[in-house]
Amino acid sequence: MSNQGPGREKPGGGSRASSSAELIFRLGPRKHRPGSGLRVRYDCVRRVEIHEHLQRMGLIIPILRVAGADSIAVSSQSWPSVSGDPGEVTNQPRWSEEAVRTALVEQGFDCTEALPPVGWFGDSAELASELGELVRQGRKSATAGLLWAWEADGDPLPAVGDREVIVGWAGAPLAVIELTQVRVVPFLEVDAEFASDEGEGDGSLAYWRAAHRAFFVRECERIGRELPPDPPVVCMRFRVVHAAPAPAA
Repeated sequence: MSNQGPGREKPGGGSRASSSAELIFRLGPRKHRPGSGLRVRYDCVRRVEIHEHLQRMGLIIPILRVAGADSIAVSSQSWPSVSGDPGEVTNQPRWSEEAVRTALVEQGFDCTEALPPVGWFGDSAELASELGELVRQGRKSATAGLLWAWEADGDPLPAVGDREVIVGWAGAPLAVIELTQVRVVPFLEVDAEFASDEGEGDGSLAYWRAAHRAFFVRECERIGRELPPDPPVVCMRFRVVHAAPAPAA
């Protein structure tokens, strides 16, 4: 997990440049590592890294990512616009901080302090729903990610005590977790106990290796590397500090 990102600025903040100029920033997909504990940030500083460019133009404007957008057009004479069909985007859940906070309050979770980072497990609707539900039920208390993915994304490794709100694919909060152990080990040294604590499949080490190797192959494709037999893995254990009520039958 990472600390809360920079707050969003209000529309119209700052001054506008005197001459018209337009920039197009493509939003490439960024897949969330299963249980990496790292928030997939939606602010422009972390996601498209254009804040400094906007400052050079004399602009301080919010870039609010709209789910499904494949580009953001920024003009010195107009506020950002987005393009893309939301229905075509399937690689990440749709959620908003306000909706997550409201749902947590309704569930009885104290949100008077800053909302923990929001994230999910896996890189598909099926994984996000399945693994998130395992966490909500208390059947999953461990997770793992490829170390190189953190390094490629320029993100700090999670630390003991970090918290994260886990959402399902529809964006509803399923649980709030807190990391209790973080260690980096070679893939082949992950043991059967850890695999069982992950709570996935039949709970065996063989299943864990097969499922995670498949995911790590996709991660390596994303970051431009080839997966060796024994890559470094970030293994994390966590406790559930809040679980959403069971869905109505």
